[in-house]
Amino acid sequence: MDTLLFTPLQLITLLGMAQALYALVYMAFRAGRLSRAGLAIIYFFVLFFCFFTDFASSFFQDYSFPHKEILSNLSWVFWIFLPSLSYLLILQIARIHETPSWRHYFILFVPILSLIMAVSIFDDRGGLYVMGLVSGAVSLLLIWLNRPILEGVQRDGKAGQARYWLIMCLIIVNVMILGSVLVLLLNMISYESWAFIRNILGLGFVYLASTSLFRIYPQAVLIKERRRLDPENHQIRETIEGLSSLLEVDHVYQEAKYSRKDFARELDVSESIISQIVNDQYQQTVPQLLNRYRIQEAKGLLQDTNASVQVISAEVGFNSITTFNRVFKGMVGVTPSEFKEQHKA
Repeated sequence: MDTLLFTPLQLITLLGMAQALYALVYMAFRAGRLSRAGLAIIYFFVLFFCFFTDFASSFFQDYSFPHKEILSNLSWVFWIFLPSLSYLLILQIARIHETPSWRHYFILFVPILSLIMAVSIFDDRGGLYVMGLVSGAVSLLLIWLNRPILEGVQRDGKAGQARYWLIMCLIIVNVMILGSVLVLLLNMISYESWAFIRNILGLGFVYLASTSLFRIYPQAVLIKERRRLDPENHQIRETIEGLSSLLEVDHVYQEAKYSRKDFARELDVSESIISQIVNDQYQQTVPQLLNRYRIQEAKGLLQDTNASVQVISAEVGFNSITTFNRVFKGMVGVTPSEFKEQHKA
């Protein structure tokens, strides 16, 4: 009786499929808000099919299967979408309490256009690899251009450090996969060796994600979602309106030391209620909310007045110019001085 033996590539792809499937099941069944876990679920779904199509392509390699070439090309179609999805996932991990804005999703058109150009311009499989390399390079360039978003991640305590290293691992894996494509195009390795390398890299990342992403992503997006406050409740509605009034009318954020405790005292509720209302209504923490209002006012003052950056920093509620510069750049993408220069009349 013949024994069914798998090649090293097939074993790697099987392990990758199992690990990606585990990640999918974990995220789908543990996520209380699928909208915030959606990018991670889509990423692992595509990664699963990367492994699956590579396994199928390799498995039928020794058989007279009429669609081997189609399977091989389909495999690369899934792989070519990973850098673009990685860009979106990196933004999600960096700003864990909010999903990327709609404009970032235009990155998904890059691999689609690359595939169309590959089919239109090139007559062989090499065109897929060339355009895939271009598509991945564009995604990495956009990550670099959005690096200010990542700068504040490290400062976000222990969870921030974990998110930062996960982001770096994701970037490194994408760089190495694109590097292997370049090596393949230079005929320095065979297709089989390249397929093995990219699957090893994919397996390495999905393993890292399984051990680190689940520690930071589920808790941050409230996978075990607590009971939400009912905004129709009279007392809760009054508290929400009072909170909004303190921010919009009284501009309490202009006081540098204003905190959750002050909100609770002003509105005569517990600090935990304040935290939950801010999280439910704004998807932010109290310090993040206060800084958002401070930066919004600072942008107006920088555009409409000749006041110095230091004066504006104190005016909007920052007790440190260094903190003001860091928070402003993290939210806006440029320093206050650069913003002021850009918006000169």
